[in-house]
Amino acid sequence: MVKKLAIAYSLDKTIYAILRRRSNGYIYNAATGASEALGTWNNTRKAECAVALTDQGGGYYIADFPAGCEEGVWDAFYFGQIGDEIDINDRLIGRDKFINGSVTAEENSKLAVGHSPDKTIYAILRFKTNAYVWNETGEALEPLGTWNNARKVECAITLTDKGGGYYTADFPSSCTTVGTYHSFYYEKLGDDIDISDRLIGRGKIAWYGSGAEAEITPTGNRGLAMVNLRDLVAASEGFQAGVGAEDAEEAKEHLHITAYTPETGAFERPFGLICRTETDKDEAVAVDDSINGGDLELRFEQDIPADYKDKPKNAEIYFLNWVEAVLADMWVLSRQGGSFAMNNIDTIEGPTQYESDEAGSFINGIRLMINWGLTS
Repeated sequence: MVKKLAIAYSLDKTIYAILRRRSNGYIYNAATGASEALGTWNNTRKAECAVALTDQGGGYYIADFPAGCEEGVWDAFYFGQIGDEIDINDRLIGRDKFINGSVTAEENSKLAVGHSPDKTIYAILRFKTNAYVWNETGEALEPLGTWNNARKVECAITLTDKGGGYYTADFPSSCTTVGTYHSFYYEKLGDDIDISDRLIGRGKIAWYGSGAEAEITPTGNRGLAMVNLRDLVAASEGFQAGVGAEDAEEAKEHLHITAYTPETGAFERPFGLICRTETDKDEAVAVDDSINGGDLELRFEQDIPADYKDKPKNAEIYFLNWVEAVLADMWVLSRQGGSFAMNNIDTIEGPTQYESDEAGSFINGIRLMINWGLTS
């Protein structure tokens, strides 16, 4: 499936994107189809690097993600052309993050933001689970405490200017708390960091720990099957909408691969979970063929809206509307070339309403058996 640059904006405008690589700040040159150092950033340079988006009507503009971009994490910055020609002062109207091929955990977790050139930019990190703030000076994740200028100074992570209004920094390697972080980017307006400095951007980062691989490459059929099923579910627009993800890569943060009997309470709802089944079997199309089919369990869990806690029928339908939208997408996607091939889906258990460990909180859940691959 071809990745798409896409943005909504005012009607009948000229929209283009500039692509920057997070690991080294390199820029994609649309004129040559190559990734290269920024060089001198001026109107001419920006014009040759601009990827033009096509007006689809109704204020919606799209373009294919360039095939010439090398593997890695790319930031796409969308601009609205103001005058007759592309100009470095054109209006920045949006930004996307793209994962192109395989990437390292360090590059995927890198802090990055676009802004005006030659500014002092810094970031503040907050841990999503408990809203703790990262203290860059003390190298610790801790409660916010009294938020004032002095406190903000010790928590600020300075970003490096890569030229052309692109700023990056490594995620703090000393951070040992794995999970989802929100990054808030600020422009320093005066001589010192101040709590009234301008907020210029936001981001979300999945941190796996220094030196840890975000994704381990599977080498066997079972591992490949679980990873491919995860990719299939993440590509579902129904799943993305249900978990509040902007794209498939962000949706993967809500999809977990684990053991036969996972402790699902460790995951933030809503989520999907993929695991091997205790009755998993191997299937092949003929004797002596390599294993090319089997069974995997797919679970979905979702908190029950407060209005439905005393209305089990409504709670079940609400949940099934989401699950069935995801399954419908999965069937379509699984028929596309190169996708995870499903043969059938059976319900093991559910949908079920049950009480969570948190008092007064209830959960919708379902367990599905996915038969995959070529079968005899």
